[in-house]
Amino acid sequence: MGTILFVTDLYYPAKGRNYYEEDLFLTSRLRESFPLTICHPQDIHAFEKHYDLIVIRNAGPVANFKDEYLTFRERAAMNPYKTYNSFDGKAI
Repeated sequence: MGTILFVTDLYYPAKGRNYYEEDLFLTSRLRESFPLTICHPQDIHAFEKHYDLIVIRNAGPVANFKDEYLTFRERAAMNPYKTYNSFDGKAI
């Protein structure tokens, strides 16, 4: 596999934990094996075509950006993007 676009909101206010610390840990581990870019949900349209895999952190960080997320889902259905996490909010 080639490059990863990791989509998350580093300022997402998760209850009882510092969500951004989890994101930074996950991306640091992924970066050991893959070229990776962290992307805010509002900017995904500018980057999505340039990556081999698009990782949507989970439903929480995109919840505050519903319009951007829904339009991305539409584009993902029409394009051969490889994505990780399901679009049903269950974070498989």
